Amino acid sequence: VVGNGLLLRLAVALPWVLLLGFSMGRLSESVCLRGGRACLLFLASPVVVLAIQSGLMMDLALAALSTAAVAWWWSFTETHKQRDAWIAGVCLALACATKYPALVLLPVLLLHARKRNMLREAWPVWLAFVILWGGLEAYLAVIYGKPHLLTVLATASQISRGDLLPRGFGVWVRLGLVACPLLFLAESSLRRGVLLGW
Repeated sequence: VVGNGLLLRLAVALPWVLLLGFSMGRLSESVCLRGGRACLLFLASPVVVLAIQSGLMMDLALAALSTAAVAWWWSFTETHKQRDAWIAGVCLALACATKYPALVLLPVLLLHARKRNMLREAWPVWLAFVILWGGLEAYLAVIYGKPHLLTVLATASQISRGDLLPRGFGVWVRLGLVACPLLFLAESSLRRGVLLGW
């Protein structure tokens, strides 16, 4: 039973792991001088480490789809190919449909498009997002009788979050997990000392 459960988890996780790895590789090749180091830093981040754990499958899908959306968005801004724009919009919509925190990418992409004077040219991104994510939200509103996102926001305070001290400790641990990979990327002894002290 344990073996079958492990195989099932791996089978479910594999597409997301492959998408995450492919997207990160594509993105790091496009924007980083040291793509290999960027990939290692990304893969060592607590978000990805925690997402890959078997109990957090939705987080793994969120990380993969969000990274894919950014990777194809960047590709679109460089190549101006509408195919890349459509893929970015679909990935963005699916990431937001997976978990609402991915919505933070929408204003980021809008601001980036505005900065590069591509708001109109990026219409496939916005259209794909509105059709997929907007369609899903409309469906949920019909099913539940009210907008799902507003319901989630209104009831967020009712979710049990635990005591403040353990949560604060968890934040410091995660910050430490982020800082440790930075030690390897720091180029001077002074920077390593500062990061290690932090």
